[in-house]
Parts: sequence; structure tokens; C-alpha cells
Amino acid sequence: MSSPFTPDFGTSPTHLVGRTALRDEWKTALRTPTDRLRTALLLSPRGTGKTVMLNEIEDLAAAQGMLVVAVDTSTAGVAERIAEQIEIAREIGGSAADILRQPQTELAKSARLSLGFASLGWAAAIPVKPQWSLRRILTHLATASSSNNSAMLLSVDELHAADSDEARRLAADLQHVAKREYLPLCFAGAALPFFRGVMRSDRRLSFFNRCAKPTLPRISKEDAAAFYRLMIAAADGTVTDESVDAMATACGGNAYKMQHIGHIAWLVAEAPQREIGVEAAHEAIDAANRIMYEDVFRPLWEDLTPAERRCLERLADSTEPLHVAELATIEADPDGLSAMLTSLVDAGCVEYDHASGAVSFGHLGDREAIAEAASVSRHLQAADVTARPLGAHPDCGRQMRRVPGRCVLPLGHAGRCRSKR
Repeated sequence: MSSPFTPDFGTSPTHLVGRTALRDEWKTALRTPTDRLRTALLLSPRGTGKTVMLNEIEDLAAAQGMLVVAVDTSTAGVAERIAEQIEIAREIGGSAADILRQPQTELAKSARLSLGFASLGWAAAIPVKPQWSLRRILTHLATASSSNNSAMLLSVDELHAADSDEARRLAADLQHVAKREYLPLCFAGAALPFFRGVMRSDRRLSFFNRCAKPTLPRISKEDAAAFYRLMIAAADGTVTDESVDAMATACGGNAYKMQHIGHIAWLVAEAPQREIGVEAAHEAIDAANRIMYEDVFRPLWEDLTPAERRCLERLADSTEPLHVAELATIEADPDGLSAMLTSLVDAGCVEYDHASGAVSFGHLGDREAIAEAASVSRHLQAADVTARPLGAHPDCGRQMRRVPGRCVLPLGHAGRCRSKR
């Protein structure tokens, strides 16, 4: 039997854990026109389950008879992709109910459109044309939903990857349709945390700034253990208590890692024919650590500034949380230190207790990963200095705080970073 776990990015698990309270809040919000959560933005690091949560919100909206439109902004053309989904939904027609049994497929999302349009009446959907602007499409669909005593949900993933102009147009169109026209348009978006700075620096993104910003807390050890037991039992497998405890501890509250550990342990143990024992669990933990390093931590490390990296190295050298004052030797300027901690908290690397001043590891903080990434960085820097032609200067490459992109100034430059010279 194949593994019951879903370790791919954005693939929803059979059983959702650690998100029950947030799911219930959204379920209520979708039924309550005045609830602030009807326009919401999830800002959370890689691997925390943003896309899975969006899928869950879409399922809730579809179950309530709402029209669901799901897109991402990793490539340009949001309006065009909505129009394409509408065309697919028309073609699906009567088979939509069967396709809805596979809620993770793109076709299933179009099936939600199909069901929504069926309830609105196909005649109401037909006028939508590919050349229509996003505002016109949203106004038309929200108006049709309103006339049917329903609402629509626009779900937008990867918002941080949006082209600046398209993000501004999207914000303006959502503001106009949902707030100025008072049409029943709900919005659920997801982005990496650095998008917070992009929003604050651009007044034309004020709609996103005013959205509710619910948090995706790390999954507790108890929830992770319950998840493993439930998933394995549902697939007719067995697992020892010691194995469950080891896997639940090792995932560190990260949903992506939790899935990988379970998936690998299942395959290594040759479940369900054989029980998942502690050896299989530890082999799975080691393999998942390697995957997390390559898929999550290494890209994250490359986005950090030298000061942020030194902060993590200092924390990794300590067996206890550090007081924020101990990091002042890395960044003496109070504003700079605050910005550094904010960046690391947003990235999921550290947790900062404002009351006590304690800085500890977040769910993506890992001593071994930090040591390996720091070693690789030093070796690459040494090789770069040796191989670099005389007079050549590499770019800074830091992730910009307030705009998408990286700094193009020379490494070690004075003053603030710039995305354009």
C-alpha cells in the first residue's frame, strides 16, 4: 500500500491537525458578512502550511455554496487565469460533483466554480470574457453571487511573488469591489513574511495591510503524535509508542517536516505489512532533516544578512535561550537589532519574548543545519575571493525588506540596500 502521508508542498493531508481553532473561526467568518476574517492574509514561513490552510478555506467556502476562485501570483495574469478557470468550469458541467471528491487537484478547484455557476445560473456566468479586467470579472461574479443570496471567495497564493504593478492592481480591485461596492467578495491570501515590509512601504497595497492576519502556530508535539497515530491507523498500519514520540518531537512543529517523517518511516518500515519501529523512525528523521535543509533551510539561509546569520550562529553555540542584550555585539544599533530580530522571527528561525527579552529557536531553527550552512558559506566566500578577478566585486544579494528582490550593490557597501543601482 502506498504511503498515506502527503509530503509535497501545498498538498493537503487527509487529517488536518493543529489548525482546528483557526478552521472554526474561518467557518464562522464565511457565514458572517461583517467578520473581519472574510478578508485575510496568512503571513508565515515556508513549510508551515499556508497553502494547505488556503485549500481548507476553499473547501469550507465551497461547502457553504460559495463561488470559489483560486489562483496564485507566481506568474503574471491573475484576471486571465480566472477567465481560463471559468472556461474549464463550463466544460466540466455536470461532472463537477464527481471531481469534487479530489479536492487537491486544479480541476477540483474549477469544479467548485462549476458548482457555483450552476447555482447562480449559467446565464449569469456566460458574459465573462477573457479580455475583461480583473475588477470587471470580480464585480460581475460578486454581483451574481449576491443576487443568489450567496458570496464568492477569491483565494490567492504566493502573493509575495506578484509583480509590483499586478499586486497594486489586485489590491485596488479588491478594495473597490469588497469595500466600496459592498459586494459579497471574500479574500484569503498567503505570502512569505517579508511581504509585510513590502505592504508597509507601498500605500497602494493598503488593502492587504488592513486585512486580518491570523497566525499559523507551530504544531504541538501532542497534535503531531495524534496525527501520526490517526494517519497510520487509518491506513491499517501499526506503530510503537516510542516511534510516535520520536517522530512527534523531531518534527519541531513544522507541518512540512511532519509529513516527510511519517512518509519516510512508512516506506522504510514497509508498512502496513510491518510495524513502524524506532529504527525506521530515526532513519526517517535523519532523511527528513536532509530534505528540510535542502528544501527549506538552505534557501532561507541564503536570504539572511550576514548579521542575521551571526545571530543564529551565536544562538546555536548556546544551550540556553539568549537575552536580547547579548546580541547587541552583533548589531549595536537598537533599530537595526529590532529589524534583525523581526526578520528572523518572520523567517521562523527564532522566537522573541518581548516581556523577558529571551531569544530562542523557532520551528526552523536547527543547530546542525546552521553549522552546515555557515560552513558552506565560509568555504564559498573563500573560493570566491580566490577566484575573483582583480577589481571585481560580487553583489550584496540581500533580500530587500520593503520590495520584492535582492540588493544589487557591491558586497560590503555602505548605507541601505537597493534593488536598482
